Order: sequence, then structure tokens, then C-alpha cells
Amino acid sequence: MGSDNEVGFWVEGRPKPLTQREMLNAVNYIVSPDYLKAMSIPLRRGRFLGPQDDLHSPFVAVIDENLARQYFSNQDPVGNHLNLAGLDQHFEIRWAANS
Repeated sequence: MGSDNEVGFWVEGRPKPLTQREMLNAVNYIVSPDYLKAMSIPLRRGRFLGPQDDLHSPFVAVIDENLARQYFSNQDPVGNHLNLAGLDQHFEIRWAANS
């Protein structure tokens, strides 16, 4: 696991905030494939990271129940995309973990 930082984001398909100050914020961690299992974080939906999730594959994200409830309350978050401030890349939500 690398260091954590707070990052602005917006949900793809919703209007992009005009400034970074208007963006939603979340704590961002970059982790290896076995992080969730090693930390005994149970999988709620989707799948764990695997060897196929590397620097050459599409970016993926894990979200916790709080983020899922707050921003995807009426839908399944798996398969949706998040855009992070400062990156020209979206992250596909492939799984959700209990917080």
C-alpha cells in the first residue's frame, strides 16, 4: 500500500464540477492485489483485485459502503466510473467492500 491522499472526484455521467473546490472528495489509496484480503476487508459485491489489474490494464476502483450509499443510493455502483481530479483517466468500479 502506498500513501493515502484526499482526491477530488466526480461520477461519470454527471456534470463535471467547474472547479476542484466544488468536487466531491474521497481518500485515495493505491494498493496491491492482496491488500483487501490481507486486511480482512470483506467483499460486498464484485471481485477482488487480481494479477490482471496492473499498470497496463484499465484503472479500477474499490469503494466502501459509505461512498456507494451516498453517490449510488438507487443503483448498483459496480460498472460505473469515477473520474479523479488531475487525471485524464476514469476508474471503473469493479467491486464494493464493507467499510
